[in-house]
Amino acid sequence: MRPILLVLCGLVSAGWLLVAAVAHAQESATAPRWTWWVTGDLGGGTLEAAPGKQASTKLATGLAASAQWRQLLLRVRYMKLSELLGDRSSDWGVLAGIATLPGRFYAGAALGVGRATGDRAPDAFGPYIAQGSRTTLPVEAELAWRPFGSLGVGATGFASLNSGFTFAGVAFAVELGRVR
Repeated sequence: MRPILLVLCGLVSAGWLLVAAVAHAQESATAPRWTWWVTGDLGGGTLEAAPGKQASTKLATGLAASAQWRQLLLRVRYMKLSELLGDRSSDWGVLAGIATLPGRFYAGAALGVGRATGDRAPDAFGPYIAQGSRTTLPVEAELAWRPFGSLGVGATGFASLNSGFTFAGVAFAVELGRVR
């Protein structure tokens, strides 16, 4: 799991540099204004394995509300990884980051602070075993194509870094709102 997190952190760092370079190079022909949108995510990810268990790919679902002023990106997100009869984890967080100016093509990266919870699957049939909650560092990078002023589609890379329910993955994203 640790090599996956190292690679993901490297990709997010490279994404930050790319987004910063593109955002700095862009010029706005119109007056700046707030843009806002809601994003739904569906994809896959890997959850840190419990002792004695193998890590496996899980279904990732998420929902986020975002607002942007120039290159400042603000986001509140909820992300969940789960599988039928397996361990599950979720987080919610408040993130801030940088992004390209609103346009047909979009890139953004953000990190923040949040709370993660997790449940371990029982060895046999029975209720899930709650593992409590922890403070987490949510990280997110998104690339999107926005063909219309109110719709965008793209991909989101995400991670939740903490001391027990760490997870990371990639998801297909649909954006609805005033995206450009």
